[in-house]
Amino acid sequence: MSRVPVKYLAKAALLGADAEDLAVTIFRPKGRSSWYVFFRGPTGRQRNLSTGTSDYEAAKRRAGELVAEDVRRPTEQAKEAELRSEIALLRAQVTELVTLMKTGGRKVTPKPLAEALAEFLAEKKPATSAAHHRDLERCNNVLLLWAEGKVKRVDELTTELVGRWLREGGWTGKTFNRYINSLSNWLNWCRGRSYVAENVADGITRHKVSKQSIPETLSLAQCRDLMNHVESHAPQFVCYYALALFAGIRTDVEGSELTRLLAVVRENGWGKYRINGSVIWVPETKNGPPRQAYLPANAAEWLERFGKDPQTPSPVYFRQIAKALKLPPNGLRHTAISCFVSAGHNLAEAAVYFGNSEAIIRRHYLNLWAKDDAREFYEIRPSQQAGDPTSQH
Repeated sequence: MSRVPVKYLAKAALLGADAEDLAVTIFRPKGRSSWYVFFRGPTGRQRNLSTGTSDYEAAKRRAGELVAEDVRRPTEQAKEAELRSEIALLRAQVTELVTLMKTGGRKVTPKPLAEALAEFLAEKKPATSAAHHRDLERCNNVLLLWAEGKVKRVDELTTELVGRWLREGGWTGKTFNRYINSLSNWLNWCRGRSYVAENVADGITRHKVSKQSIPETLSLAQCRDLMNHVESHAPQFVCYYALALFAGIRTDVEGSELTRLLAVVRENGWGKYRINGSVIWVPETKNGPPRQAYLPANAAEWLERFGKDPQTPSPVYFRQIAKALKLPPNGLRHTAISCFVSAGHNLAEAAVYFGNSEAIIRRHYLNLWAKDDAREFYEIRPSQQAGDPTSQH
């Protein structure tokens, strides 16, 4: 094999690198066509590299380049690390400057999500109506339940996370807008106290909702299909759907009237909540006081047959059923109110049993169902073979 003097390499190819202490050898291994360079770098690591060429002169030039790269690498790496550190510091300074600009010169003070929500509700309660405060509480409770394990501090919320929360909640129309407005009010309050730099809810587009929209109800066939489907495939949810469809008890959010009712029934039994054959008590929730709801005879029969251990379906299951049977949003409650007034009951009774004003019922729920269909609606009953015949009174 051929050797090249160290001084020659230093002058011809090392491009100014100090190679006086390097022992460099160029050789061609037996059976190979390319020349190789062998040396021990400044860190003591042994290098044995191919120059990638069989031309001797080209191999000398490439060998010099390889030695120069190895000599200079520690210095270049140190410079690169220093540059990265300077860039990271510059980014942090720019981020802090942008945050200060957004907060009017005030630094963001991170606040736990639950603490910020509780503080907001306590401060707003004296200055808001009971209905508005219930909306704020409902929004906050749902957000806290969803954020568990995902978000701990207010400043960790992003527009993307807020959008994900709304999508997973499945809300549409007025409910969607009410939730995003409540959340936006809270985030504006947090921004004023420097808990966050910006209101991330501002990036969410509200839904367009007609002020005179007519509530969508189920058809008579859909009502029968729904109860037949649940009876056949998920009998543990029969009470939930019977009370939602025939009694119109609210099901729109986690912690709703119906969820709370079934929870206390599982704990205490039905006796405390059944007044007589046509009325059922809905216990107090975080969103409203206790009230009476209408319980038609067919709904009572569903409860008697399937009421031993009534369960609340998960939001995912609820949406799957709605999609499979093409049920409109809030369609169960809208159907219950529409059938009640279409069957001949007066508006004063409807206002008491469904928790709406007479004006709202007159404006939205009259003449949505034919009287004969409404009567057949109250004849939807369990099949003869289904359920547990044990009475739950």
